[in-house]
Amino acid sequence: MSLHTLLQKISDNKPVNFERLITLLPPQYKWSDLFTITQANKKQYQVTIKDQAAFNTLIELATPAQSRASAAAHLLQSSHAVTCDSAYMLCFPALPSSSTMSVTTDQLPQRQLHCAATLHHTLVSLPYTPAKCAVLIENQDCFFQWQAFLEHFDCPVPIDECDIYFAGGKRILNDKLAPILAPYEVLYCFFDYDYEGLHIASILQARYPKRVLFLAPAELTKLAHLFTFNPNSVTDWQQSLILCQSLNQGELHELFVTTRQFMEQEALLNVLPAQR
Repeated sequence: MSLHTLLQKISDNKPVNFERLITLLPPQYKWSDLFTITQANKKQYQVTIKDQAAFNTLIELATPAQSRASAAAHLLQSSHAVTCDSAYMLCFPALPSSSTMSVTTDQLPQRQLHCAATLHHTLVSLPYTPAKCAVLIENQDCFFQWQAFLEHFDCPVPIDECDIYFAGGKRILNDKLAPILAPYEVLYCFFDYDYEGLHIASILQARYPKRVLFLAPAELTKLAHLFTFNPNSVTDWQQSLILCQSLNQGELHELFVTTRQFMEQEALLNVLPAQR
């Protein structure tokens, strides 16, 4: 808990972990000059402010900076405690439709890797024209081997008409990425088959209603031997069952029940689609 949060609780006349507060006080402040305390329970203390003027100065000093630049120059704070003003995503953009005419699949030019970025929640000029839909691949190796990875999916995703992004796990939830993601009509989510992957997809679904689809490999039951990742807790496993239902993942739900384990998407890179 931050110093500002603790001070705010004191201001609201709520008990706090006073030992934690003491460790966070700047060296020029002596707690006995600022407060009197009464023990409320084992670690919590009710704190009374003795010097309101000094307290006001302290809480102002402890107020979280609004940018990394200001945090870096702050007496009590570090830039590491503040999210960046910028955000970026790696992308293999869809090829222009004109480049796919009158050529075979083997002759198609390779997609070029590009970067999409925002600064202060504003989109930086893109080096490509966004497609109508986007594919989000959670993990790095699967992203850079997207052709081999996506061969495991037998689903109505117009891959040739989608921009393909590296989601980077929870990084995709950075609100500064919204200017990149919001314009797409559909976001196809290829995430890990575990609590975290499902949880991330459910958060995105809440942000972009009716536009987020979580996708599982074709004939998933034949990949049961790849479910080798133990849940962190029984709660994670139970929550995953609930998320499967909300994301319409009946077959995945059944595998969670029978194996009681999860699957990391990189496991697909060691399996040929013909072996499914």
